[in-house]
Amino acid sequence: MKQLLDAPPRTWVFRPDERLHLPDLPVTCMLGCEVDHAADKDWHPEDVWCQRNSPGLDITVTEGADDTWDASYFKVHVNRHPFSLNPALRRPYAILQAAEEQYSKVMGPDELAELIGKFEQHVQAMKTAHAQLVAALAVYQDGGR
Repeated sequence: MKQLLDAPPRTWVFRPDERLHLPDLPVTCMLGCEVDHAADKDWHPEDVWCQRNSPGLDITVTEGADDTWDASYFKVHVNRHPFSLNPALRRPYAILQAAEEQYSKVMGPDELAELIGKFEQHVQAMKTAHAQLVAALAVYQDGGR
């Protein structure tokens, strides 16, 4: 990750589908972009994006005692769509992928910091639940109900 942020942003030329009759467009990736833009040809310019992903939180989930699988949650993607019709998407922004096909609204640095604060509060609530579970198990193991 540090290497991505230390490297200068890549510059390349987007060549739109010839049927669009658009000129070649110079692109400078956002800092830390992980997208291999070699495949970005024959597309509409609005379909070009830069992205940097964070690892998700892998959790074993279930729909029944014998039906479990690992799923990844809470991935943060930092994106930029340099040719978007929406000016807000032309500069870097973050989205949270809460689960498969479930995304947050577009966030700037302040909104992402606010979300991180909510996660920190939730972790504290999870620690409280853990302490309650430990106490309840101790009573149960001692013959209590």
